[in-house]
Amino acid sequence: MNSPRLLLSKLIFSVTPPCEDITRIVSRSYDKPSSLKEKIQVQAHILFCRSCHRFVHQLEYLQTIVAKILRDDSFPGAKAELNKETQVKMQSEINKALENFNNQSSV
Repeated sequence: MNSPRLLLSKLIFSVTPPCEDITRIVSRSYDKPSSLKEKIQVQAHILFCRSCHRFVHQLEYLQTIVAKILRDDSFPGAKAELNKETQVKMQSEINKALENFNNQSSV
C-alpha cells in the first residue's frame, strides 16, 4: 500500500513542471519576476524534490556571496568597470549563448 506522502508527491509531480523547467523558472526569476502560478509550482515542487530544493538553496547562497563581494570594497575588482569594447563583446557572447540555448530548448 502506498503511503500518503508518496501519493501526495505523485500528485504534486503530476501537476507541476519537470525539474528541468523548475530550474529554468528559478534561474530566470533572478532576472525577472515569476508569475504567481510559477511561484506556486516551484514551491510545491521543491517540497518533494530534493534535487530542486538543493538547487534553489545553492542559487540563493551564490546570490548572497556575490552580493557580499560586490559590497566589499576590499575585494579586488569588485568595483572595476569594463571598457565599452569589452562590454559590447561580452553582450555579444551572451546573446549568442542565449540564442544557442533557445534553439536547443525548442528542439
